[in-house]
Amino acid sequence: MSEDPNIFYPPIGTGNIVLKLASADTGGNLSMFIQTLPPGEGTNEHLHLNCDETGYVLEGTIRTSLDGKIAELGPGDSFFVPRKIPHAISNAGDAVARFLFTVTPGGLENYFREVSDRDASRPEEIDHIRAIAKKHGLEVVGPPLDL
Repeated sequence: MSEDPNIFYPPIGTGNIVLKLASADTGGNLSMFIQTLPPGEGTNEHLHLNCDETGYVLEGTIRTSLDGKIAELGPGDSFFVPRKIPHAISNAGDAVARFLFTVTPGGLENYFREVSDRDASRPEEIDHIRAIAKKHGLEVVGPPLDL
């Protein structure tokens, strides 16, 4: 657990996420983050009901699935995920991967604050985590990407 309120540790294999620009600082227009993914970690396939996501790879190699289409991205590559489109992101390399991402409109940091440090390995937590996701316009629709 971080003592810094702007560093999040989501419960499902997603390394850490640092809030760089909060929704409150942009009039709700966007939130900006840097995510660090250790090798082999990544998100479940999910979708955002209320926001679009744009990312830019800073270091390492990430694999994305966007509506079922797989791509490998390296430093300098970018991606765009429209709202309501299933997607997943994982570290496909053997070194740490980092990418900057924004969501428009902002506010996703509220979800990260609420789920940070929850233990998804405990069955009793899974339903609670899904309820938090739903409250913030996220829906898990599949497992993480196969690496």
